[in-house]
Amino acid sequence: MSFIISNKKEPAICRLFFAHIYHTAPKLDSLISAVAFFQIVPFIIKNQQIMKNLILALLIGSALLSCKKKTTGSDCENKICTEEFRSLVIKFVDNKALGTEVKDFSVVNQRTGEKVFANSGAGANLIKGAYIVVDDGNTKSLSEEGDDLKVTGTSVETKQTKSAVIKVQGGRCACHINKVSGPEQITFD
Repeated sequence: MSFIISNKKEPAICRLFFAHIYHTAPKLDSLISAVAFFQIVPFIIKNQQIMKNLILALLIGSALLSCKKKTTGSDCENKICTEEFRSLVIKFVDNKALGTEVKDFSVVNQRTGEKVFANSGAGANLIKGAYIVVDDGNTKSLSEEGDDLKVTGTSVETKQTKSAVIKVQGGRCACHINKVSGPEQITFD
């Protein structure tokens, strides 16, 4: 016994369902159920595609609505900075005003008690006696009001130790360091 419902290719689920109906209950009721099923299946399949598209649209819509602008709650967002890289250099000189080498060079932030290391310290000693105290890499660790940085060095020649305090501003929103006060050089006797 064979039934022709349509000359369109029906999905495999329809063929399986029809085979199940045909083999298990060859009654008229089953036949009517099978015919009704084959008429509803294309509608269900068509609506499944609509449902898939609707679900996809809802997922995309909810994803877009859940996106939020990243806010940091800071006033720094609209700040425009230049691309220059500032360094603060101090020069150690002898009693003849000539650059001299120092050992045990250190910079300590008096506010925090922590040692400060300039990020560009690799090329710091290109000029005899010149040392980088801080640079723009240290900006965030400095306060906006300015921190007193104690610079200390010991002369290699005279073994004399000298210190000076330099006040430098930075801060969370600062683009660059800014020297407020302090000497440009330290002179050994």
